[in-house]
Amino acid sequence: MALIEYRAEKMPDDFPIKLPRDHQMTAIDVLREWLGSGFELIEYHDFLPAQHFFIFRKAEVK
Repeated sequence: MALIEYRAEKMPDDFPIKLPRDHQMTAIDVLREWLGSGFELIEYHDFLPAQHFFIFRKAEVK
């Protein structure tokens, strides 16, 4: 599962869209929500200037 979420930490000053705070999440909030819902993080990329890019998969049941 790929997830691209607008950053709540710090948006670039020149980002053309001003998003409401409730349309943004911190990386910690995303991880807390997804890991707590039975997924595991496979990859994280930070090449997007205003978004987090996560790749998750369903966690194996142990």
